[in-house]
Amino acid sequence: MMFARARALLVWTFVIGLSIQCLAVIAAFNARAISTADLIDLLKRLLSIYSIHFAVILGAVFSKSGAIPKASQSEGDALLAFRVAFALSVLWNLMLIWRTLQFGEHAFNTQSSDRTDFLVSYLDAVSSASSFLVVAALAFFFGKQQ
Repeated sequence: MMFARARALLVWTFVIGLSIQCLAVIAAFNARAISTADLIDLLKRLLSIYSIHFAVILGAVFSKSGAIPKASQSEGDALLAFRVAFALSVLWNLMLIWRTLQFGEHAFNTQSSDRTDFLVSYLDAVSSASSFLVVAALAFFFGKQQ
């Protein structure tokens, strides 16, 4: 698999993950389930959570030097590395997406006892505890020259 395609799939994994979660929060706000302050807090939190990962991606994209030298590895090794990185990226995003979608559903279910501070606590705990799953893989794929 070409590195450009692998990079594109990894980027879209994070862009879609962040987008889905932001839309769920916005849906909750539009349904008047959360206040403006809650909306701002949640969106800032989501951006903060994703900032490290996007910093790795963007830093590598705009970097002219310091990239990892091309390794002498087979196509099979490269494909395996991509599959692992992609699977971990999807897993990391799903751990965050499901809870944010559940919170967004709260806007349409008046019987739910979900609250903004519950979601914030979850996002803080899970994102910080699980970032190790993807940061190294992102640095490898976006720091490596083709």
